[in-house]
This record gives sequence, C-alpha cells and structure tokens, in this order.
Amino acid sequence: MGLHNHELEQCNYHVYIPANPDYPVLNVSAAIQLVCYEIWQASQQDKKEEAPAEYPLHKEMQLFYEHLESALRKTRFIIPQHEGKVMKKLIRYFNRSRPEQIELNMLRGILRSVDETAARAEQTLPTDNTPAESSHQQNNQDNGAKS
Repeated sequence: MGLHNHELEQCNYHVYIPANPDYPVLNVSAAIQLVCYEIWQASQQDKKEEAPAEYPLHKEMQLFYEHLESALRKTRFIIPQHEGKVMKKLIRYFNRSRPEQIELNMLRGILRSVDETAARAEQTLPTDNTPAESSHQQNNQDNGAKS
C-alpha cells in the first residue's frame, strides 16, 4: 500500500517513475532504491560549483501557508461556503516550485501588504450608523415613494 492522500499532501515533490506498462506498480523499497540510484548518478556528473541556495524550513512554509490562507480569506478569495480545494492546490503549487528563502520572504512581504490594504479598506467601510448609509437608505425610500 502506498501513501495516503494526507501524507502525500505533506510531500514537497511527487516523483513519477516510468515502469513497465503491463505492470506499472513498484513497492516502496524498490521505488526508494531507484530514486537513490538516480540521485547518486546525478551527483557523479561534473557540475559547476555553485553556492547552494538557502531554502526555507518546513515550519516556515507552514507559516507561509497559514498567512496565505488568512490573506485570501480577508480578500474574500476563499469564502467559507465555497472553499473547495484552493489551499490544497496552492500548497501543491508552492511545494513544486520550491521557493528559496529570499523568494519566500518576498511572498510574505506581498501578503503583509495585502493584510495592510485589507485593514485600511475595512476601516473606511461605512458602518450601519454612518450618515452615508443613512442617506443611501433615505434615497432608496424616496425613490420608492415616487414610483
């Protein structure tokens, strides 16, 4: 038996191993052996020495996902009545793209900007007792009386 869906959702990468089309099933140990062999093969090739990129820790990605969901709810991109699978698909997308630490910091900055904009917009919305709302209601009543 393979991994459950909730376990697969925790993975940063999903690997496809082309197998015999007549019997395309590998047990976990055989799959791990193949992946390890391919990683070893890739490490044996001559490559230019590059400074390794800094990647965020799992916990940092989890905090990003929580911040993303919060911002999407504030902007009403995600609404409770129709949540669908938005967050699951976005998590899969960001796991596949594997943002570096600097990129994740930029994304968090964007979300912070969205939060600030949403907070300012919330402060400027008229409440039930504001004159703007009352005049709007009065105009609607006047229009109804004329018809």
